[in-house]
Amino acid sequence: MVTSRLVRNIMRLCFLMERRYAPCSKMLETAFGRLSCAGALTPALTAALRSGNWREREASPTTIYEYLARYHHSLAITPPLSPEVSPFYKRPFVVIHADRFAEAIQAQIEDPAVLALPPHRGGVDQYTDSTPLLSDSNLRRLNLTRID
Repeated sequence: MVTSRLVRNIMRLCFLMERRYAPCSKMLETAFGRLSCAGALTPALTAALRSGNWREREASPTTIYEYLARYHHSLAITPPLSPEVSPFYKRPFVVIHADRFAEAIQAQIEDPAVLALPPHRGGVDQYTDSTPLLSDSNLRRLNLTRID
């Protein structure tokens, strides 16, 4: 289940990086296939979902994370960051340490109005897959007020 959630989040990140609308979960896979990165990432995403143990599952996301880090670099929205994964503290897992990408992006924000906003906790799609909620901005505002 964790792997499928990671794959979904990776796919949504790809839509964001390609500045495309990410549709509801039902249409996500079909629409993902139209992105320019789909050809490079689909084999690794599929391998991650089909893997039999955590070591196999980890190999595919490692490839994906490094690809996405290089893709991020090609967008030239931050100074270059290392695309390599590294251990997650003393645990036997490797990660991309995505927080450094988020921090680098935030450091590029200069607009005073944006800087005055409270720290963002992510998009509503990180909390729900509800199509009515995701497609109705008035309903989203109500829901996010309740989350806060």
